Amino acid sequence: MLDIQWTPIKVQQVITDRFRAFSLFIVAILIVIIVLNAK
Repeated sequence: MLDIQWTPIKVQQVITDRFRAFSLFIVAILIVIIVLNAK
């Protein structure tokens, strides 16, 4: 049984965590590209 009032908050937290992890992943790739181009 899912709590209807609880579920949207949990979904929002999951989306935020995934977006944050994805953003960090993109930043890491950009840093690697910049470092490789600097060499």
